[in-house]
Amino acid sequence: MPKNEIVLNLEYMPRGHTGHLVPSQAVVDAFKKFYEKKPFTNLLEFGFCSGWSSAMILTLFPEVKITSIEMVEIDSSIEGVSILAEKFPGRHKVIWAKSEDVFEQYKKDTSVLDSDFDCCFIDGGHHPEIVDNDVRLCKLLGIKNYIFDDTHSTNITDGIK
Repeated sequence: MPKNEIVLNLEYMPRGHTGHLVPSQAVVDAFKKFYEKKPFTNLLEFGFCSGWSSAMILTLFPEVKITSIEMVEIDSSIEGVSILAEKFPGRHKVIWAKSEDVFEQYKKDTSVLDSDFDCCFIDGGHHPEIVDNDVRLCKLLGIKNYIFDDTHSTNITDGIK
């Protein structure tokens, strides 16, 4: 099977306002390898868009729960949250805010976020200072396992450094 062939049908999810992670063989294989190496059950996701990444992860790993942080609350994002609530009850929630604001709120009141995340998926803002903030929040939460998307972008790699 070609690495770029779509292997999960997520066409039930709305189209996003930006690009989204598609469940190609390569992407699915990568997530399975991440999970195999360090199984996770409570994922913090930065960037939801319309929910394709969340739908893929929830489909692949039935024991996983996801909390997404998304600042763009538009029709396709709201629809994606609604679809996931129906299809995967109790396994997904969203925080509508900038991750920078969540970081500042969490420093004042830890009840803003669960504290038992065991992995994060960073695919939100594509600027070094935003990636840096996302990593700082994960460190504050005690998360040790990171998955980054778009690492071909120097903005992302600069943020990781």
